[in-house]
Amino acid sequence: NDLVEQARKFVNADELFEIDPAEAVERLTTTLRVCGTFKSVYFDYKSRASNEAPSNPWRVQNTALFPRLDSFLERCHDLLDMFKTIVQFQKLEKVEVGGNKGRTLSASVYQTYSDFASVLDKFKLEKYDVL
Repeated sequence: NDLVEQARKFVNADELFEIDPAEAVERLTTTLRVCGTFKSVYFDYKSRASNEAPSNPWRVQNTALFPRLDSFLERCHDLLDMFKTIVQFQKLEKVEVGGNKGRTLSASVYQTYSDFASVLDKFKLEKYDVL
C-alpha cells in the first residue's frame, strides 16, 4: 500500500494532464518500472527462500499480496497508452502535406487533430481521479 501511495505522489494525477505529455509518459514509465522491479524482487526472494529452506517455504498467496498494486499498474498502463497517443496526435498539429491535394489533406489532418484536442479537453475537465 505504501508503494502505491508513493507512486501516486510521484505520478501526481492532479497535474498529469497539465504537464507536457512526454513528461507524463516518462513519469508513468518510471512508475511502472519501479513497481515491476519491486514485484520481481519479491518473487526472486520467494523463490530463493523456497530453494534454500524447502522445509520452511513462504506460505503467502501471491493473489493476496498484490491486488491493489496490480490494479494500480493496470491503470498506469492505460494512462501510458493514452499519453503516448496524445504525443502522437500532437504531431498532427504541425503536419503540412504538399502536392496537388496538399491543402485539402492538410486541412483534413488538422481537423483530425482539432477533433482529438477537443475530446481531450473535455476529458481533462472531468473531475475524476484517474489513478
